[in-house]
Amino acid sequence: MKSNGFALVTLAFCAVLAACGGGGGSTPPTVFTPAPSPSALPSRPVAATGKVVDHDTGAPLAGISVGLAPWVAGATPVPQPTTDARGDFSISAASAGRYLLIIGSDNAADPKNRATIHDAITLTAGSTPQALVAPTMPPVPSTTSNPIERSGNYRLMTLDANEQACLAYENQKRTGLGYAPVLEDEWLAENVRMAVQHEVNSGSVGGGGLLTNYNGVAGLGCASMVDNDYTVAVNMGSSSLLWYAGDAISQSNGAVDEGMLDPRGPLPAPTPPTAWP
Repeated sequence: MKSNGFALVTLAFCAVLAACGGGGGSTPPTVFTPAPSPSALPSRPVAATGKVVDHDTGAPLAGISVGLAPWVAGATPVPQPTTDARGDFSISAASAGRYLLIIGSDNAADPKNRATIHDAITLTAGSTPQALVAPTMPPVPSTTSNPIERSGNYRLMTLDANEQACLAYENQKRTGLGYAPVLEDEWLAENVRMAVQHEVNSGSVGGGGLLTNYNGVAGLGCASMVDNDYTVAVNMGSSSLLWYAGDAISQSNGAVDEGMLDPRGPLPAPTPPTAWP
């Protein structure tokens, strides 16, 4: 019985060798080469173009800094060519993917007192450069948006005295907490201006702040808002905050504030309603 079992095992082993090309057969073994994984494929450079104009006049802005940052929280932007005389710019990256486009000085001490654009974009590969379209404001009741905001061009606004004062006060507070200064963000600033105008038009200044964290307190001015708004005191008093927008209808009559944490990182839980003193 043992010898018969051994013979069967021997025959089976020889059959396996023959199937694999072993045992002295003349057919070489088949070699399968796996397809390369997407990460192993060579990257293809990508390019895109856009235009920067003045938010109030639509005039092209020349010599404006442009940067492209990887979609990683805190990543440093890679400088790109500045805008030309027509306000046009071009950017390039090593591969397709999501990036953070930064237009403006990206410096809290910008001597031109302009807000800075921070736009999440997805670059795709193609035979021609991709045309970038700027984000637009959502509809706001009782207001008429600046047509330049709907032009598809990136736009930069000059900060007024109240906006500069709000930004300075916010950064003064952050300095006291040991945090880095924040930057005025173009889209947030447009958001705030539209919300303020809505309240003015509706005759209810301090009546709720449609798109912002205003929370219904009027007559306090920017400093009081920064000190008392829950979102400012908690989320905006955060080292991960990057961008800010602030405005005051006048130095002593109401203010609106808004901030944004780095969208490339984990976002915090929603803040609870404010309990005003």
